[in-house]
Amino acid sequence: MSLIELQSAIKPLPRLEKFQLIQWIMADLAQEEAALMLRPGATYPIWSPYDAYDAAETLWRELQKETNMYADEHTTIPLY
Repeated sequence: MSLIELQSAIKPLPRLEKFQLIQWIMADLAQEEAALMLRPGATYPIWSPYDAYDAAETLWRELQKETNMYADEHTTIPLY
């Protein structure tokens, strides 16, 4: 069936059926896309925070800066 034939077959469909057709086509395309991206039985690398010492150090420094800023803002000066 050509695209022209499809178009003339789809045109008279009710609005709801057109949306259902779009939904079905999108689901079909998503399945095809997933099949292209991932191969069964293949292994893929993933990132893990394990041994990410530089990231941990950066996070620690930022938390310390934030803690110090908070402490500076909330320091009370005793009145005598």
